[in-house]
Amino acid sequence: MKNFIIGFALGFFGFVTALIFWFLCGFSFWLYEDVNLFLLAIMIVAAAIMVWGPLLFWLIIPVLQWEARRGKQKSTGSAKPGTPSRPQG
Repeated sequence: MKNFIIGFALGFFGFVTALIFWFLCGFSFWLYEDVNLFLLAIMIVAAAIMVWGPLLFWLIIPVLQWEARRGKQKSTGSAKPGTPSRPQG
């Protein structure tokens, strides 16, 4: 649940920041007929946070944690304590 909240917060933060700087770029273009590269750079970083923040916390970190848990189970030889590692029979 913590990863979901962090991913949602990063996505929302990136969205709001990108939206603000999108309006600032439009206002700058309206006033000066030129777009400041600094505003564009911040907007690109905000869009990257908006996309990669949720991807990181909703997909990448849970898959890595699952893989780490799976690796620990393989090293012990059984999925649960007390279960045999090989089928009996």
